[in-house]
Amino acid sequence: MKKWLLGAVVCFALLLFGAPLVFASSQAQLNGGPTAAHLQIQSGGQSAGDGQQLQLSVAQGQEALVSFDASASTGSGLSYLWQIDGNQVNATEKFSYQLDAGSHQVTLYAIDDQDETSSTGATVVVSVAGQSVEVAPVHWVGIQTTGSDLEWTYDGVDYKWHVEVPSDAARGYNLLQWDRQVNEDLNKYYSSDANTQNELTSTVAADEKTLIFADAATNNGDLTSWVYDASNAPWVNDLAVALGATAKTVGCDYFHEAEFVQSFVGNAIPYKLTAFPELPAQTLIDGGSRRDKSILLAGLLNSLGYKAALLYFSGTSGEQGHMAVGVVFSDSQVPNESLSYYLYKGNKYYFAETKGSNLQLGAASTEIPAYIYDVGK
Repeated sequence: MKKWLLGAVVCFALLLFGAPLVFASSQAQLNGGPTAAHLQIQSGGQSAGDGQQLQLSVAQGQEALVSFDASASTGSGLSYLWQIDGNQVNATEKFSYQLDAGSHQVTLYAIDDQDETSSTGATVVVSVAGQSVEVAPVHWVGIQTTGSDLEWTYDGVDYKWHVEVPSDAARGYNLLQWDRQVNEDLNKYYSSDANTQNELTSTVAADEKTLIFADAATNNGDLTSWVYDASNAPWVNDLAVALGATAKTVGCDYFHEAEFVQSFVGNAIPYKLTAFPELPAQTLIDGGSRRDKSILLAGLLNSLGYKAALLYFSGTSGEQGHMAVGVVFSDSQVPNESLSYYLYKGNKYYFAETKGSNLQLGAASTEIPAYIYDVGK
């Protein structure tokens, strides 16, 4: 079987302590045989290699001249096939090509004299200098709110967004206070003896008790109840509607709409390491860890109709269990077959990290195995 037909990730699932545990192999590992595709992309003194992103800026109406090089590929009697955005553009080892503004998915296939094929990919983002978009603000009429001005960049375009969180104790809708109180009670519960724990859980509401128990070590990172929290759900839905409308306005397709939402959560909201989970409103105002941001991202994608899952990596990355999000797409919906996913119950959950610059949906996951918890529709 030709290697590139295997896709970005080959996986198998086990059940461990009642939770789905999925092991995965990366695209780089699949291409580790004698025939291996490797690319180099250059323009204006900048370069990118396998799985990387090259960011370029041009003046309005201009295109970027980009050089493509496959000479680092290994194998016997190699021939090449280059695709950009799914279209074949060249079949030589080296060539140059003009790219207009936007995000472009590049795929290189290297075929040896035994017809064995290896593939690799990269992304070129060409932005128009000075281009910016303001997302429609989310207002709550007639109640007191706490606001935050957020900025991030996606596909070379700068975005600004004023977001408000209900914080009106007098009218009984203080979402920010609720989120912070749950976080404080969680800290108290897991830092106390059994008597204090029993006293706490006997006084809090049933929905808060569910959230507290979800963070138990024996639950293996299943925080789906945090995604579904009824107090945060209407507010998260309003955020999702605004983000989805903006994504469509700037021309995002179904895949890149999800990546646009990922870029907001990952880049606009400050990162900080937290000892216990945070609900979405607190994460947006106070900042949060990858776990906290993943809860928010999964909720936003769920509101937009995506089938998504929380991906939990136990005790890794210096956090209390690294968490990310998986988003389900069909093969026809993804722009590049070298993207990274976890295969579970017949669905491909494309990996979505929530920390770091220039985040890409389907970027290679370096952490395996993962527990998978469905939250999507």
